[in-house]
Amino acid sequence: MAARILWVLMGVSVAGTAGTAYVALNQFTSGASPRGVETVQAATTRAAPSPPAPPPVIVAPAAGPTPTVAQAQVQAPVQATPPAAAPKMPTVQKPTEVAPSAAARPSAGQNQAIAERSPDSHFRFDVTINGVRARMMFDTGATVIALRAEDADRLGFSADRLRFTRQVRTANGVTAVAPIMIDTIKIGNITEHDIEGVVHQAGTLNENLLGQTFMARLSSFKVENDRMVLKSR
Repeated sequence: MAARILWVLMGVSVAGTAGTAYVALNQFTSGASPRGVETVQAATTRAAPSPPAPPPVIVAPAAGPTPTVAQAQVQAPVQATPPAAAPKMPTVQKPTEVAPSAAARPSAGQNQAIAERSPDSHFRFDVTINGVRARMMFDTGATVIALRAEDADRLGFSADRLRFTRQVRTANGVTAVAPIMIDTIKIGNITEHDIEGVVHQAGTLNENLLGQTFMARLSSFKVENDRMVLKSR
């Protein structure tokens, strides 16, 4: 008994707390082993857990003044200053075109007719047949004056009076034509009467031709400076 009392007093001296003495006394009265006392003492002397860290304080931004209606309007972008205009250049005056002189473009003389060369190198004359104007190409390969059927009626040759009884050879082959007699033909300052000609069938002649039956009435024809000059007898 004295040994147990000494063990209890030693436990009180080591622990230094009333709780430990109480546990030790209980162990003494119940007859538990000293190992059990050590276990309880270790549990009672365990460090208390650290208190949780306080939550972070969120500081709300200071509320500014409520914008007015004028402040809420979108400000127009500042327009860039346009670059300075380039210095105005002096106006270059176009040289005055000199009208061609009479020598450069001679008019037809008495008993003459003149035509300029066309881009296709042919010569075309404005003529009057039986008082009606037409355009004809000078063609040395045509044996007679040849008219298109599409122009014949307005030139005084009605289709119901035409008789296609003659055969002629053209660049497109042999074709039938209707012989006619032209009462009056005038080209420039040249006027001739009663000249033989023909009318081609529709679609067989591209343009009216001034052929050899008219050339036979001329005293000459020549080409000078891209101009054809006809002269009557």
